[in-house]
Amino acid sequence: MTIISEQIAKRIKGPMQETEDWWDLCYDTEAKRFFILHRWDHVALNGLNQNAGSEEHDADSWNGQGASEIPSAKTRLLDIASAG
Repeated sequence: MTIISEQIAKRIKGPMQETEDWWDLCYDTEAKRFFILHRWDHVALNGLNQNAGSEEHDADSWNGQGASEIPSAKTRLLDIASAG
């Protein structure tokens, strides 16, 4: 399985930038499937608590962060996939 991706949005919050979220449009070249990968890393300032992880979402129904970037990112990812 080959996955190619492009970041469509990111959010960094907090006085020390301790709350980070990234959204990538991903394309699985074998399954011919687009999906959104949301990754996050949220750290409490005291350093004792960290919440990190990721989850996949359907790209066609996504209306969250970066949704307006999806059509152009799909075109770029398909161009990359066809060139490879």
